[in-house]
Amino acid sequence: MPAAEFRTSRGFTVLTRQDCMRLLERGGVGRIAVPGRPAPTMRPVNFALQDRCIVMRTADPALSAAASKALAASFEFDEIHNEDHRAWNVIVTGKLEALGDEDRLDGRAVNAWAPSEGERSIALRIADVNGREVPEPHVRPRSSRSTPLVQVEAERPNIDPDRDGIDAWGRSARARQVARALLGPAYRYWFRFSFEHLARIPTAGGALLVANHAGVVPIDAALVMHGIERELDRPVYALHHHGLAAVPALGTLLARAGGVVAHPDNALRLLRDDGQLLLVFPEGAKGTNKPYGDRYRLARFGRGGFVDTAMRAGVPIVPIAIVGTEETMPIMVRLPGGWPVTLNSLMFGPLAAGVHFPVTITARVLEPVELDEQPGLERYPAYRVAAVADMIRGRIQTALDNDRRRSWGGRQ
Repeated sequence: MPAAEFRTSRGFTVLTRQDCMRLLERGGVGRIAVPGRPAPTMRPVNFALQDRCIVMRTADPALSAAASKALAASFEFDEIHNEDHRAWNVIVTGKLEALGDEDRLDGRAVNAWAPSEGERSIALRIADVNGREVPEPHVRPRSSRSTPLVQVEAERPNIDPDRDGIDAWGRSARARQVARALLGPAYRYWFRFSFEHLARIPTAGGALLVANHAGVVPIDAALVMHGIERELDRPVYALHHHGLAAVPALGTLLARAGGVVAHPDNALRLLRDDGQLLLVFPEGAKGTNKPYGDRYRLARFGRGGFVDTAMRAGVPIVPIAIVGTEETMPIMVRLPGGWPVTLNSLMFGPLAAGVHFPVTITARVLEPVELDEQPGLERYPAYRVAAVADMIRGRIQTALDNDRRRSWGGRQ
Protein backbone atom coordinates (compact mmCIF):
# COMPACT_ATOMS: atom_id res chain seq x y z
CA MET A 1 0.00 0.00 0.00
CA PRO A 2 1.45 3.41 -0.92
CA ALA A 3 2.53 5.55 2.03
CA ALA A 4 -0.04 8.26 1.35
CA GLU A 5 -2.89 5.72 1.35
CA PHE A 6 -1.53 4.13 4.52
CA ARG A 7 -1.45 7.48 6.29
CA THR A 8 -5.00 8.26 5.24
CA SER A 9 -6.43 4.89 6.16
CA ARG A 10 -4.74 4.87 9.55
CA GLY A 11 -5.77 8.44 10.32
CA PHE A 12 -2.30 9.89 10.90
CA THR A 13 0.25 11.87 8.96
CA VAL A 14 4.00 11.41 8.81
CA LEU A 15 5.89 14.43 10.16
CA THR A 16 8.76 15.93 8.23
CA ARG A 17 12.22 16.09 9.77
CA GLN A 18 11.76 19.83 10.24
CA ASP A 19 8.49 19.25 12.10
CA CYS A 20 10.16 16.69 14.35
CA MET A 21 13.04 19.00 15.19
CA ARG A 22 10.63 21.88 15.88
CA LEU A 23 8.74 19.71 18.37
CA LEU A 24 11.97 18.58 20.05
CA GLU A 25 12.92 22.25 20.44
CA ARG A 26 10.18 22.54 23.07
CA GLY A 27 12.15 20.39 25.49
CA GLY A 28 10.51 18.92 28.56
CA VAL A 29 10.16 15.26 29.47
CA GLY A 30 10.83 12.35 27.13
CA ARG A 31 11.75 8.67 27.45
CA ILE A 32 15.17 7.19 26.77
CA ALA A 33 15.68 3.45 26.13
CA VAL A 34 19.11 1.80 26.30
CA PRO A 35 20.18 -1.85 25.86
CA GLY A 36 20.28 -3.95 29.03
CA ARG A 37 19.92 -7.42 30.49
CA PRO A 38 17.55 -9.14 30.81
CA ALA A 39 15.57 -6.29 29.17
CA PRO A 40 16.27 -2.79 27.88
CA THR A 41 16.25 0.04 30.42
CA MET A 42 13.69 2.81 29.82
CA ARG A 43 13.57 5.99 31.88
CA PRO A 44 11.71 9.33 31.75
CA VAL A 45 14.19 12.20 31.56
CA ASN A 46 14.19 15.98 31.38
CA PHE A 47 15.84 17.08 28.17
CA ALA A 48 16.70 19.96 25.90
CA LEU A 49 17.66 20.03 22.23
CA GLN A 50 21.15 21.47 21.85
CA ASP A 51 23.33 21.44 18.76
CA ARG A 52 21.41 18.51 17.22
CA CYS A 53 21.70 16.50 20.44
CA ILE A 54 19.17 15.36 23.01
CA VAL A 55 20.88 16.56 26.20
CA MET A 56 19.74 15.04 29.51
CA ARG A 57 20.59 15.23 33.21
CA THR A 58 20.43 11.95 35.07
CA ALA A 59 21.70 10.12 38.13
CA ASP A 60 20.57 6.73 36.80
CA PRO A 61 23.59 4.35 36.75
CA ALA A 62 22.25 2.39 33.76
CA LEU A 63 22.03 5.51 31.62
CA SER A 64 25.42 6.78 32.76
CA ALA A 65 27.02 3.41 31.97
CA ALA A 66 25.42 3.33 28.53
CA ALA A 67 26.70 6.84 27.80
CA SER A 68 30.22 5.88 28.94
CA LYS A 69 30.17 2.96 26.47
CA ALA A 70 28.69 5.10 23.65
CA LEU A 71 25.83 2.62 23.19
CA ALA A 72 23.06 3.07 20.66
CA ALA A 73 19.80 4.27 22.18
CA SER A 74 16.28 5.38 21.28
CA PHE A 75 14.40 8.41 22.56
CA GLU A 76 10.70 9.29 22.37
CA PHE A 77 8.92 12.59 22.91
CA ASP A 78 5.15 12.82 22.55
CA GLU A 79 1.90 14.51 23.46
CA ILE A 80 -1.43 12.68 23.76
CA HIS A 81 -4.98 13.99 24.26
CA ASN A 82 -7.19 11.07 25.23
CA GLU A 83 -10.41 13.05 25.02
CA ASP A 84 -10.27 13.58 21.25
CA HIS A 85 -7.51 11.17 20.14
CA ARG A 86 -5.25 14.01 18.98
CA ALA A 87 -1.62 13.05 19.41
CA TRP A 88 1.90 13.19 18.01
CA ASN A 89 5.16 11.43 18.75
CA VAL A 90 8.79 11.81 17.71
CA ILE A 91 11.32 8.95 17.77
CA VAL A 92 15.05 9.65 17.78
CA THR A 93 17.84 7.10 17.39
CA GLY A 94 21.57 7.65 17.82
CA LYS A 95 24.52 7.02 20.12
CA LEU A 96 24.89 8.18 23.68
CA GLU A 97 27.88 10.03 25.01
CA ALA A 98 28.89 11.39 28.39
CA LEU A 99 29.34 15.14 28.72
CA GLY A 100 31.78 16.91 30.96
CA ASP A 101 31.39 20.33 32.52
CA GLU A 102 33.27 21.85 29.60
CA ASP A 103 30.71 20.53 27.09
CA ARG A 104 28.22 23.38 27.33
CA LEU A 105 27.08 23.25 23.72
CA ASP A 106 24.82 26.30 23.33
CA GLY A 107 24.88 27.04 27.05
CA ARG A 108 21.31 26.14 27.94
CA ALA A 109 20.83 24.21 31.16
CA VAL A 110 18.46 21.26 31.35
CA ASN A 111 15.85 21.98 34.02
CA ALA A 112 15.39 18.83 36.09
CA TRP A 113 11.95 18.43 37.67
CA ALA A 114 13.32 16.22 40.44
CA PRO A 115 17.01 17.10 41.00
CA SER A 116 19.07 14.41 42.73
CA GLU A 117 22.62 13.92 43.90
CA GLY A 118 25.18 12.49 41.53
CA GLU A 119 23.59 13.88 38.40
CA ARG A 120 25.61 14.07 35.21
CA SER A 121 24.95 15.26 31.70
CA ILE A 122 24.61 12.83 28.83
CA ALA A 123 23.73 13.42 25.19
CA LEU A 124 22.13 11.42 22.41
CA ARG A 125 23.64 12.41 19.08
CA ILE A 126 20.76 12.37 16.60
CA ALA A 127 21.35 9.92 13.76
CA ASP A 128 17.74 9.54 12.65
CA VAL A 129 14.45 11.18 13.60
CA ASN A 130 10.89 10.50 12.52
CA GLY A 131 7.42 11.19 13.82
CA ARG A 132 3.69 10.83 13.31
CA GLU A 133 0.67 12.95 14.11
CA VAL A 134 -3.02 12.28 14.58
CA PRO A 135 -4.25 15.73 13.56
CA GLU A 136 -6.72 17.97 15.33
CA PRO A 137 -10.07 17.51 13.52
CA HIS A 138 -11.07 21.18 13.99
CA VAL A 139 -7.99 22.76 12.42
CA ARG A 140 -8.37 24.62 9.16
CA PRO A 141 -6.44 22.93 6.33
CA ARG A 142 -2.76 23.79 6.40
CA SER A 143 -1.05 25.65 3.62
CA SER A 144 2.04 24.06 2.12
CA ARG A 145 4.94 24.03 4.57
CA SER A 146 7.30 24.86 1.73
CA THR A 147 5.51 28.05 0.70
CA PRO A 148 8.11 30.87 0.72
CA LEU A 149 7.24 33.83 2.90
CA VAL A 150 7.34 36.14 -0.11
CA GLN A 151 4.29 34.29 -1.48
CA VAL A 152 2.17 34.62 1.65
CA GLU A 153 0.69 37.96 0.65
CA ALA A 154 -0.37 36.66 -2.76
CA GLU A 155 -1.87 33.47 -1.30
CA ARG A 156 -3.53 35.04 1.75
CA PRO A 157 -6.91 33.43 2.40
CA ASN A 158 -9.97 35.59 2.04
CA ILE A 159 -11.18 36.63 5.48
CA ASP A 160 -13.84 39.01 4.20
CA PRO A 161 -17.34 38.04 5.33
CA ASP A 162 -19.65 36.33 2.86
CA ARG A 163 -23.10 37.63 2.04
CA ASP A 164 -24.40 36.22 5.33
CA GLY A 165 -21.72 38.13 7.25
CA ILE A 166 -19.70 35.02 8.17
CA ASP A 167 -15.95 35.06 7.51
CA ALA A 168 -13.60 32.17 6.78
CA TRP A 169 -13.18 31.45 10.50
CA GLY A 170 -16.92 31.24 11.14
CA ARG A 171 -17.10 34.64 12.87
CA SER A 172 -20.40 36.35 12.17
CA ALA A 173 -20.71 40.13 12.09
CA ARG A 174 -24.41 39.75 12.89
CA ALA A 175 -23.71 37.46 15.86
CA ARG A 176 -21.09 39.85 17.19
CA GLN A 177 -23.60 42.71 16.93
CA VAL A 178 -26.13 40.71 18.97
CA ALA A 179 -23.44 39.72 21.49
CA ARG A 180 -22.41 43.35 21.95
CA ALA A 181 -26.01 44.38 22.52
CA LEU A 182 -26.51 41.65 25.14
CA LEU A 183 -23.15 42.08 26.84
CA GLY A 184 -23.12 45.87 26.81
CA PRO A 185 -25.19 46.45 29.98
CA ALA A 186 -23.21 43.85 31.96
CA TYR A 187 -19.95 45.33 30.65
CA ARG A 188 -20.90 48.83 31.82
CA TYR A 189 -22.97 48.27 34.95
CA TRP A 190 -22.54 44.75 36.36
CA PHE A 191 -18.76 44.45 35.95
CA ARG A 192 -17.99 48.15 35.44
CA PHE A 193 -15.25 47.00 33.10
CA SER A 194 -12.52 49.44 32.10
CA PHE A 195 -9.19 49.42 30.28
CA GLU A 196 -5.96 51.13 31.21
CA HIS A 197 -3.50 52.05 28.43
CA LEU A 198 -5.72 50.68 25.66
CA ALA A 199 -3.68 52.72 23.16
CA ARG A 200 -0.89 50.12 23.53
CA ILE A 201 -2.92 47.68 21.43
CA PRO A 202 -2.05 48.12 17.73
CA THR A 203 -4.77 49.63 15.60
CA ALA A 204 -3.59 47.69 12.51
CA GLY A 205 -1.75 44.44 11.81
CA GLY A 206 -1.54 41.22 13.77
CA ALA A 207 -0.85 41.13 17.51
CA LEU A 208 -1.06 38.41 20.14
CA LEU A 209 -2.92 39.50 23.27
CA VAL A 210 -1.91 37.44 26.33
CA ALA A 211 -3.94 37.66 29.54
CA ASN A 212 -4.53 35.91 32.85
CA HIS A 213 -7.61 33.68 33.17
CA ALA A 214 -10.07 33.10 36.03
CA GLY A 215 -13.57 31.99 36.95
CA VAL A 216 -15.30 28.60 36.83
CA VAL A 217 -17.40 30.09 34.03
CA PRO A 218 -14.83 32.58 32.70
CA ILE A 219 -16.17 35.91 31.51
CA ASP A 220 -12.81 37.58 30.82
CA ALA A 221 -12.55 36.66 27.14
CA ALA A 222 -16.01 38.03 26.31
CA LEU A 223 -15.37 41.28 28.20
CA VAL A 224 -11.93 41.91 26.68
CA MET A 225 -13.17 41.17 23.16
CA HIS A 226 -16.21 43.39 23.66
CA GLY A 227 -14.15 46.28 25.03
CA ILE A 228 -11.52 46.24 22.29
CA GLU A 229 -14.11 46.00 19.52
CA ARG A 230 -16.10 48.79 21.15
CA GLU A 231 -13.16 51.14 21.72
CA LEU A 232 -10.85 50.35 18.78
CA ASP A 233 -13.40 49.12 16.24
CA ARG A 234 -11.21 46.09 15.53
CA PRO A 235 -12.41 42.47 15.52
CA VAL A 236 -10.79 40.20 18.11
CA TYR A 237 -10.49 36.43 17.86
CA ALA A 238 -9.91 34.21 20.89
CA LEU A 239 -8.49 30.70 21.16
CA HIS A 240 -10.51 28.13 23.09
CA HIS A 241 -10.11 24.49 24.10
CA HIS A 242 -10.76 21.98 21.30
CA GLY A 243 -13.19 20.06 23.51
CA LEU A 244 -15.65 22.96 23.44
CA ALA A 245 -15.91 22.77 19.66
CA ALA A 246 -17.14 19.18 19.93
CA VAL A 247 -20.14 20.15 22.09
CA PRO A 248 -23.28 20.29 19.90
CA ALA A 249 -24.24 23.88 19.05
CA LEU A 250 -21.60 25.32 21.39
CA GLY A 251 -18.82 25.00 18.83
CA THR A 252 -20.86 26.90 16.24
CA LEU A 253 -21.86 29.54 18.79
CA LEU A 254 -18.23 30.11 19.80
CA ALA A 255 -17.12 30.36 16.16
CA ARG A 256 -19.84 32.92 15.39
CA ALA A 257 -18.65 34.97 18.36
CA GLY A 258 -15.00 34.94 17.22
CA GLY A 259 -13.76 31.78 18.95
CA VAL A 260 -11.14 29.62 17.25
CA VAL A 261 -9.92 26.16 18.29
CA ALA A 262 -6.54 26.47 20.02
CA HIS A 263 -3.92 25.13 17.63
CA PRO A 264 -0.59 26.66 16.47
CA ASP A 265 -1.61 26.53 12.81
CA ASN A 266 -4.86 28.40 13.46
CA ALA A 267 -3.05 31.04 15.51
CA LEU A 268 -0.31 31.47 12.90
CA ARG A 269 -2.74 32.00 10.06
CA LEU A 270 -4.81 34.52 12.01
CA LEU A 271 -1.77 36.53 13.05
CA ARG A 272 0.49 36.30 10.01
CA ASP A 273 -1.81 35.70 7.06
CA ASP A 274 -4.87 37.63 8.22
CA GLY A 275 -3.23 40.32 10.39
CA GLN A 276 -5.80 40.02 13.18
CA LEU A 277 -5.82 40.53 16.94
CA LEU A 278 -5.77 37.19 18.73
CA LEU A 279 -6.50 36.73 22.44
CA VAL A 280 -4.95 33.78 24.30
CA PHE A 281 -4.90 32.63 27.93
CA PRO A 282 -1.71 30.57 28.45
CA GLU A 283 -2.87 29.38 31.88
CA GLY A 284 -5.71 27.47 30.23
CA ALA A 285 -7.89 25.40 32.55
CA LYS A 286 -5.31 25.77 35.33
CA GLY A 287 -6.33 29.40 35.64
CA THR A 288 -10.06 28.74 35.93
CA ASN A 289 -9.60 25.92 38.46
CA LYS A 290 -7.65 27.88 41.08
CA PRO A 291 -9.11 28.01 44.60
CA TYR A 292 -9.83 31.43 46.04
CA GLY A 293 -6.76 31.21 48.29
CA ASP A 294 -4.56 31.14 45.16
CA ARG A 295 -6.23 34.08 43.45
CA TYR A 296 -3.99 36.25 41.28
CA ARG A 297 -1.16 33.73 41.45
CA LEU A 298 -0.54 32.89 37.83
CA ALA A 299 -0.42 29.23 36.90
CA ARG A 300 2.29 27.92 34.62
CA PHE A 301 2.26 29.17 31.03
CA GLY A 302 2.80 25.69 29.56
CA ARG A 303 5.70 25.33 27.14
CA GLY A 304 5.42 28.82 25.72
CA GLY A 305 3.85 27.78 22.45
CA PHE A 306 2.21 31.21 22.14
CA VAL A 307 5.70 32.79 22.03
CA ASP A 308 6.84 30.42 19.28
CA THR A 309 3.74 31.32 17.26
CA ALA A 310 4.33 35.06 17.68
CA MET A 311 7.95 34.61 16.57
CA ARG A 312 6.91 32.69 13.48
CA ALA A 313 4.22 35.26 12.66
CA GLY A 314 6.50 38.24 13.31
CA VAL A 315 3.95 40.04 15.51
CA PRO A 316 4.22 41.74 18.92
CA ILE A 317 2.93 40.19 22.13
CA VAL A 318 0.72 42.47 24.22
CA PRO A 319 0.38 41.34 27.86
CA ILE A 320 -2.86 42.21 29.68
CA ALA A 321 -3.32 41.99 33.46
CA ILE A 322 -6.98 41.56 34.42
CA VAL A 323 -7.97 42.37 38.00
CA GLY A 324 -11.42 41.52 39.34
CA THR A 325 -12.30 38.29 37.56
CA GLU A 326 -11.01 36.18 40.47
CA GLU A 327 -13.88 37.53 42.62
CA THR A 328 -16.70 36.97 40.12
CA MET A 329 -17.00 33.26 40.87
CA PRO A 330 -14.60 32.18 43.64
CA ILE A 331 -13.95 28.46 44.18
CA MET A 332 -14.22 27.77 47.90
CA VAL A 333 -13.91 23.98 48.01
CA ARG A 334 -13.82 20.95 45.73
CA LEU A 335 -16.03 17.91 46.15
CA PRO A 336 -14.73 14.36 45.61
CA GLY A 337 -14.02 14.01 41.92
CA GLY A 338 -12.85 17.60 41.63
CA TRP A 339 -16.24 19.27 41.19
CA PRO A 340 -15.87 22.95 42.27
CA VAL A 341 -18.17 24.60 44.78
CA THR A 342 -18.29 28.36 44.32
CA LEU A 343 -19.18 31.05 46.83
CA ASN A 344 -22.04 31.97 44.50
CA SER A 345 -23.70 28.58 44.95
CA LEU A 346 -23.03 28.52 48.70
CA MET A 347 -24.71 31.88 49.17
CA PHE A 348 -27.62 31.62 46.76
CA GLY A 349 -28.02 27.92 45.99
CA PRO A 350 -27.23 25.69 43.00
CA LEU A 351 -29.29 27.78 40.60
CA ALA A 352 -26.90 30.69 41.16
CA ALA A 353 -23.81 28.60 40.45
CA GLY A 354 -23.45 30.16 37.00
CA VAL A 355 -24.23 33.76 38.02
CA HIS A 356 -21.25 36.06 38.44
CA PHE A 357 -20.92 38.45 41.34
CA PRO A 358 -21.05 42.16 40.34
CA VAL A 359 -17.37 43.09 40.63
CA THR A 360 -15.39 45.96 39.15
CA ILE A 361 -12.96 44.56 36.59
CA THR A 362 -9.97 46.40 35.19
CA ALA A 363 -7.73 45.29 32.32
CA ARG A 364 -4.32 46.95 32.33
CA VAL A 365 -2.59 46.73 28.94
CA LEU A 366 1.16 46.44 29.46
CA GLU A 367 3.94 47.53 27.14
CA PRO A 368 4.01 45.40 23.96
CA VAL A 369 6.89 42.95 23.63
CA GLU A 370 8.60 43.30 20.26
CA LEU A 371 10.45 40.12 19.30
CA ASP A 372 13.80 40.33 17.54
CA GLU A 373 13.69 36.85 15.98
CA GLN A 374 13.40 36.47 12.24
CA PRO A 375 9.81 35.49 11.41
CA GLY A 376 8.91 32.42 9.40
CA LEU A 377 11.52 30.00 10.72
CA GLU A 378 10.48 26.39 11.26
CA ARG A 379 11.82 26.38 14.81
CA TYR A 380 13.28 28.68 17.42
CA PRO A 381 15.61 27.92 20.35
CA ALA A 382 13.52 26.42 23.14
CA TYR A 383 15.46 28.34 25.79
CA ARG A 384 14.62 31.63 24.07
CA VAL A 385 10.92 30.73 23.79
CA ALA A 386 10.84 29.72 27.47
CA ALA A 387 12.67 32.89 28.53
CA VAL A 388 10.19 35.16 26.73
CA ALA A 389 7.22 33.22 28.14
CA ASP A 390 8.62 33.53 31.67
CA MET A 391 9.27 37.23 31.16
CA ILE A 392 5.70 37.88 30.01
CA ARG A 393 4.30 35.82 32.87
CA GLY A 394 6.48 37.84 35.27
CA ARG A 395 5.23 41.15 33.88
CA ILE A 396 1.59 40.14 34.24
CA GLN A 397 2.21 38.78 37.75
CA THR A 398 3.91 42.02 38.81
CA ALA A 399 1.02 44.08 37.46
CA LEU A 400 -1.48 41.87 39.29
CA ASP A 401 0.48 42.19 42.54
CA ASN A 402 0.53 45.96 42.18
CA ASP A 403 -3.14 46.31 41.24
CA ARG A 404 -4.77 43.69 43.39
CA ARG A 405 -7.18 45.25 45.82
CA ARG A 406 -8.85 44.13 49.04
CA SER A 407 -12.07 42.23 48.61
CA TRP A 408 -14.08 40.19 51.09
CA GLY A 409 -11.27 40.37 53.63
CA GLY A 410 -8.57 39.45 51.13
CA ARG A 411 -5.04 40.68 51.48
CA GLN A 412 -3.73 43.64 49.50
